[in-house]
Amino acid sequence: MTKSKLLSKVKKLINCDEVRILRPTYTIFVLVGNWKRSEGEWSKNGEPFDFDFLKEEIVGRGRTYAKCWKDCKLYKKLCNTKGFVPMSELIKQIMEN
Repeated sequence: MTKSKLLSKVKKLINCDEVRILRPTYTIFVLVGNWKRSEGEWSKNGEPFDFDFLKEEIVGRGRTYAKCWKDCKLYKKLCNTKGFVPMSELIKQIMEN
């Protein structure tokens, strides 16, 4: 799997505004982000100061793009889990992937 293919697949899977790869060492990290607006959270000289920012989170990691893709699919699966899920079930799902 190539970098560009991973980025396009993750963007479709997670439904986000931005996707990027960060590789500080031998490990590849996949970050996704959505643009947000700071409505009335900050003030400058007593007046409201609003700005746009990118809220990012890591959704996958691995030494290869294929491993990162597996992590991203697992992230999506766990995010769609509703209600209480026993830890043993989560571990079982992780081990199966």
